[in-house]
Amino acid sequence: MPNLFEIKKQIVEVGKLMYQKGLVIAKHGNISYKISDNEYICTPGGLCKAFLTPDKLVRVNAMGESLEPGKKPTSEIRMHIAIYALRPDINCIVHAQPAATTAFAISDIDAAKFVLPGDKETYFGYVPASAYDKKNHDANTLAQYMSDPKKMAYVFHGDSSLSLGDTLYNAFDNVESLEHYCKISIYARSLNALENYSCDELKGELARREKAPTAACATCGKTVCDKSCSGSAPVAAATAPTAADVNDVIRRVIAELNR
Repeated sequence: MPNLFEIKKQIVEVGKLMYQKGLVIAKHGNISYKISDNEYICTPGGLCKAFLTPDKLVRVNAMGESLEPGKKPTSEIRMHIAIYALRPDINCIVHAQPAATTAFAISDIDAAKFVLPGDKETYFGYVPASAYDKKNHDANTLAQYMSDPKKMAYVFHGDSSLSLGDTLYNAFDNVESLEHYCKISIYARSLNALENYSCDELKGELARREKAPTAACATCGKTVCDKSCSGSAPVAAATAPTAADVNDVIRRVIAELNR
């Protein structure tokens, strides 16, 4: 195991990476490291991970109580300690709120539906909101969902994502990978929906929009003006959309989805 100085250095580095990659914002998220069964080190409560420094990290005991007067640990350290008790194979926990993963967490939609089977086994565990309580964490309830050693990242329904690792860098890889696969699932769902929207349906919608009444000339009042009245001519009636037009719309939709 790394020494305390190296552990603090890694926590600071991973915290800044989480912020830079958009896995957390503002004061969200937390990180912990198991030093022994009776001692842990974690990020403080209420601090943006972009501003972490080694001196701000907090050592706590097995009850989640600060061992450093004046320093307040993350409010979720007791849940972390309960998970460490369930999973002797891990030393680190990264708790984050990345956008795509959190979107699935609050929507009750299965993020793993459009992800490869091998990735599902490694990255997708699900913990219902009823299984954890921020004030009174019950390890026995969490055990129903978090005891499988094959699962290294979880969607906490209604809340966030939580990733585990034997090293801090592996825990970070897992939270980043979970977010990546959730993005893939969103893109795949969008493309699947587009695939089910036929070319004829798209063409019909474009045609309906193009048939909207054109504005009359402000001077002569005619819908089709030859400009002999020196007025401002209305926009000419558009031709019916072609297959190329429809394909162009589809390309632009897909480009927006991938931004």
